[in-house]
Amino acid sequence: MSYRCDKHFVDYLSGAPIKTGIAVGGGSRDGVIRNVQFNPHYARRPARGNPLFAPARFETLWDYQKEELVAFIVGHTENQFFYQNFVYGCLYGMHFIEESGGSPRNCIIHGHGTDGGKVGVFFESGSEHITMINSELVAMSTTNKVAIKLGSEFNATTVLIGSLIWGNPDYLAVVDGGVLKIQNLHATRHGNGILANGGKIEARNLNFLSGKGAHVQERGGKVLLESVVTQGALRIDGNQSTALSVERY
Repeated sequence: MSYRCDKHFVDYLSGAPIKTGIAVGGGSRDGVIRNVQFNPHYARRPARGNPLFAPARFETLWDYQKEELVAFIVGHTENQFFYQNFVYGCLYGMHFIEESGGSPRNCIIHGHGTDGGKVGVFFESGSEHITMINSELVAMSTTNKVAIKLGSEFNATTVLIGSLIWGNPDYLAVVDGGVLKIQNLHATRHGNGILANGGKIEARNLNFLSGKGAHVQERGGKVLLESVVTQGALRIDGNQSTALSVERY
């Protein structure tokens, strides 16, 4: 992120970052970051041992990461590609931000995994489209646990295809701005579902396995539901949602 680096290539970087994993930006274009593995257990696995992170301190490190670590920061970039990256324990698994007047434009993320974190992915800023395919977003922390978050300044469209949500989220998604399109999502737990404070949400082919919590709460945003399977009744708080096809079991 410090300098523009077109066509950069990162493969199989691994470790236990404390504050920041990888930050990419600076106007970089056509970069590739793949096969990255961030996990707190790396801190205690050096060949000669690591007295700072003995086995008894694993939980301390993990708790800190869940409040401080941003695994992947994406700033001023274009056509950035992420492939099969994973983090266990973080504040944000991925964070899309504005940087020096620019923001992520047309990013593709395939096979990303956020596990044991607070927020799976946070879209704070973006341009045109950001697409995530086959993502695992697991919110497990203390409070404010969200799988998908869109900020009020987000003015792009993000598309999530083939997502798996589990853990213990407070919300499946919190949307304050922008456009969120979800297709083929399976949620073993969804907390209180989609909180639509603003923006627009289009959700198609969703499966809610848990019978607890609201599925949609509208507080200014608009939600379109199509082909949704729920356990028990579909629970919508608000009157703007359009449910085209809902199956209950």
